[in-house]
Amino acid sequence: MFISTFASLLWFEIGSWFGFGVAKFGSRDRNRNILIQGASVRTSIPIADGYIEKQTIHANWMQRKAASRLGQIIRAFVNTRAFELLVLQKIIESWPGRAPISAEIKVVLS
Repeated sequence: MFISTFASLLWFEIGSWFGFGVAKFGSRDRNRNILIQGASVRTSIPIADGYIEKQTIHANWMQRKAASRLGQIIRAFVNTRAFELLVLQKIIESWPGRAPISAEIKVVLS
């Protein structure tokens, strides 16, 4: 009786710590950012970001604003199904050794 009670308390403690870890370090912040800001946080590549930031240190306010707006427009376009299909079309066109499928060939699904 004592061993089963102790085991139950031990598993309860482990489950509590696991739940705390998931809530603290899980995807809760990411989901909250998506709900509040309407988009996920930008992906960062620290080495590239630092190098490019050093290269653009003398940009004025107007240049930074134009780059920010253009970046928003490009991100909005890239996150669409149409962009994915456009990339797929270009891959198909440039695929080596593959000829386009003839219009005479029909796929029969049974």
